Amino acid sequence: MYADLFLALLEHRNPRKHPLLSAMLYEFCPQAAFFWRSGLDPHEFHDPVWMAMQDYTFGGSLVDQLGMYGLDDFSETARQYITDIQDFRATNLVRAPETSALFPGGRPTAEEKRNFTQAVEKHFGEWDNLYAYIRTWAFLIGDWRLRSGVTNDRNYALRKTHLAFVLPELGEPVYWQAWAWWVKIEHNTNIHLGLLTPDGLRDPFRPWLTRMSSLEGISAWPSTPILHRLNYHTGEVSDPENLLTDGQARSMLLKLATIAESGPYPPLNLLRHPAACQVCGFRKFCYNDERPTDLALRGLEDVPTWQNDAR
Repeated sequence: MYADLFLALLEHRNPRKHPLLSAMLYEFCPQAAFFWRSGLDPHEFHDPVWMAMQDYTFGGSLVDQLGMYGLDDFSETARQYITDIQDFRATNLVRAPETSALFPGGRPTAEEKRNFTQAVEKHFGEWDNLYAYIRTWAFLIGDWRLRSGVTNDRNYALRKTHLAFVLPELGEPVYWQAWAWWVKIEHNTNIHLGLLTPDGLRDPFRPWLTRMSSLEGISAWPSTPILHRLNYHTGEVSDPENLLTDGQARSMLLKLATIAESGPYPPLNLLRHPAACQVCGFRKFCYNDERPTDLALRGLEDVPTWQNDAR
């Protein structure tokens, strides 16, 4: 669910230790900022929502795409899972009822585990991610689009959109990826840009940076983007939260960039929000078998000791 952040870390045009990217990563987790600034890259991470949106834009059907992942024979189960969600939504008129413990679907049979676990773990990491991928393709992408005001009668295209985050005090642009519906209306183009956000969590900097951004290549937007907060879990859409004023956001990013240079680097997500550790690209360095590693517990020691152990 933090794919955009980790992809930015892997973007070759974003230099290691970039101050703005360091500040954003420090806000996510100080320890992750240390790992990246020390020369470590995020390892393979599975984000089924991002993956589904990316595959969806390639064209073709869900069944076709599952076949590409060696899951041809799982297609009937996928169709039944979609039908189960439709039926459950029809009788439970609350937001995303299929995410509740009362929903009976989304669990592989023993035979399916024997037949498909190898392919699932190779491409999705775990079974829950496969079901999230199917649900995103079949429901969430459409939910987000309609709730963002992009109706079926519009001439639209979902695109991965490459942005340049610019804060002159912190050097060169940071190249960032986001999803947007580009809507053609006569001779104009409206851009509905969605920021995927975990349910219940705040997003203090991305909306502000997006409003100040340009398209990749430092080119102007064809029209001012309409920003939407896309709930990663429920499919709900809302306006991005304006938590900070322009001056406060700028000042805080500058201060976080300074702190990220020398620390301290406490493992805050491990201490307060372990769900984020499950999807963190640096998880293997500090979180193993649901327990913190020795390295994580030594997060306030001198950088040389940490760096040598991490490698």
